[in-house]
Amino acid sequence: MASDGCPSAPPRPLHSAQAVDVASASNFRAFQMLHLHLDLRVEFGPPGPGPGSRGLSGTAVLELRCLVPEGTTELRLDSHPCLEVTAAALRRQRPGLEEPPSEPVPFHTQPFSHYGQALCVALPQPCPAGERFQLLLTYRVGEGPGVCWLAPEQTAGKKKPFVYTQGQAVLNRAFFPCFDTPAVKCRYSALIEVPDGFTAVMSANTWEKRGPNKFFFQMCHPIPSYLIALAIGDLVSAEVGPRSRVWAEPCLIEAAKEEYNGVIEEFLATGEKLFGPYVWGRYDLLFMPPSFPFGGMENPCLTFVTPCLLAGDRSLADVIIHEISHSWFGNLVTNANWGEFWLNEGFTMYAQRRISTVLFGFEFDRWLNTPGWPPYLPDLSPGDSLMKPAEELAQLWVAKELDMKAIEAVAISAWKTYQLVYFLDKILQKSPLPPGNVETLRETYPKISDSQNAELRLRWGQIVLKNDHQEDFWKVKAFLQSQGKQKYTLPLYHAMMAGSKVAQTLAKETFEATAPQLHSNVVNYVQQIVAPKGS
Repeated sequence: MASDGCPSAPPRPLHSAQAVDVASASNFRAFQMLHLHLDLRVEFGPPGPGPGSRGLSGTAVLELRCLVPEGTTELRLDSHPCLEVTAAALRRQRPGLEEPPSEPVPFHTQPFSHYGQALCVALPQPCPAGERFQLLLTYRVGEGPGVCWLAPEQTAGKKKPFVYTQGQAVLNRAFFPCFDTPAVKCRYSALIEVPDGFTAVMSANTWEKRGPNKFFFQMCHPIPSYLIALAIGDLVSAEVGPRSRVWAEPCLIEAAKEEYNGVIEEFLATGEKLFGPYVWGRYDLLFMPPSFPFGGMENPCLTFVTPCLLAGDRSLADVIIHEISHSWFGNLVTNANWGEFWLNEGFTMYAQRRISTVLFGFEFDRWLNTPGWPPYLPDLSPGDSLMKPAEELAQLWVAKELDMKAIEAVAISAWKTYQLVYFLDKILQKSPLPPGNVETLRETYPKISDSQNAELRLRWGQIVLKNDHQEDFWKVKAFLQSQGKQKYTLPLYHAMMAGSKVAQTLAKETFEATAPQLHSNVVNYVQQIVAPKGS
């Protein structure tokens, strides 16, 4: 009964309890996933099949409870052709037995899509509703879309190989058999064995080292399968806050510590004031090898990020506000299926802007909370005061005869990165500039042309290419050799192929030299730009 004496309405079921997921081959509505445990060993060998080749091997233990009122005789999991299951066993609870025996059970695979298949496990007797049991799967995964293997030359240190998993969106079925749908969440644990000299990290809130070569992880909060993440390499860490550390290869750890020391806690604390407690315990950052093709992946407790954020002046540090915002929107409250992924990203962008407003200011609160219709044209005067000088300065650089007195009167030394980016975008729009202007631009602003900030290096490279300023072509090649993030890599290859014959030759030579250090997806994209089919 409600407090006013009226009958209270029954609670509305969650949308995720009925939502169809066309991207899953599993019968995830028939079972509740209670827990997942992975016991895996990594081998760094040569690529391809055969003895001694690189791969992850071991067992996955799924603890399940049947939900079908009339019972069921089949369990279907999401899997992938690259994942070879060699044995399946069932462990059912028996009265008086603490450790019930496991019995082998038959299984087979069924085709599903280009990104996966169904693993069908036959239950010897119908599983009644409410019964709990464990399924033990022995398997191995080598080459595939979910587990990314990097040769030493694809890392920052160039000495040891590296492996990491990328689950979003439907790739963790190529890491372990699972209900690969965001509608299903469970807790997990893992025991990972690595070779000498390697460290394993995972998206887990507790971890401990067990002996010289084993790492144990536990995630006590239920998460969807796509957020279970593993990375193994030559990794060290440094504390940068009361609940945060940075992980990186040894050659990057000091730069990572300098860039984020004391920064993350401010972002977390602001998020908590706005959206409630940060429930995940730790928030650590793993700086991936340069070939990592994404900006970041919001794996709980351990965000994977590009090393391009290490600008040396903290000018890109606030990029991780977006990944931190996923701690509430996406990781804690999740879209029911991938057709509703916009909810994850939409609310995360909202949270990112709320946090940024508190930390940095623009007029978010007035637009969101003031009653009545907003004005047709917003008041952009605060932005104009910051951006108009950049636009006016860019216009000065278009002149055939440069007014250096007017140019030097604009002090850009105090400009923030976003103002410099806006200035360069305007220069790029107005390019090609009159002969000699780009060289004078380079000499006038070494803060820009020699910057280590990836956003500025991208735009300077595009300007150099559009103006065919060949004296600085080496900077384009150096930037592409230093990282493999597709946000920066693909636009520069497009610019080279749209440029002069010399620029096109630079594209082909650079791609030939850097292809071994790039992610396979980025290699395919660049290949289509440099040598499109049918050309």
